[in-house]
Amino acid sequence: VLACSTIGAVNKAIQPGDMVVNADIIELTQTPFSLLPGRQSFDCSGEQIVCPRCAAVLVETARRHWPPQCRVHGIEQQLVAAHCYGPRLTSPAEALAFRSMGADVLNHSIAPEATLSREIGACFVPLAFVTAAFNDY
Repeated sequence: VLACSTIGAVNKAIQPGDMVVNADIIELTQTPFSLLPGRQSFDCSGEQIVCPRCAAVLVETARRHWPPQCRVHGIEQQLVAAHCYGPRLTSPAEALAFRSMGADVLNHSIAPEATLSREIGACFVPLAFVTAAFNDY
């Protein structure tokens, strides 16, 4: 599963125009119930959310084709995406709270997509375009 989206940066080293393939997620809205129809519960490991092999191919390709004035951040940088419910954007206090927990970027969809992908046993790779910088919060 290749999950494409936009993200906001709470790490000052990540700037609008950059591309991010995060290595991990912060998902504080977890549920013990499956999100798939007909299933009541699920148990899947969060140990390796992102497929390293597919992520490496994606990052290598992106670095060849992405504009030179922008950067591609791969999973080797161990960046963390925090999930926050949309459509509302986070408040400045929420953005700082996620940053203090180790988040580098914020997103509305990466965590649910990762969870569902892992639940069905699929390989998962997030690819996100940075649209907001730290000071935009």
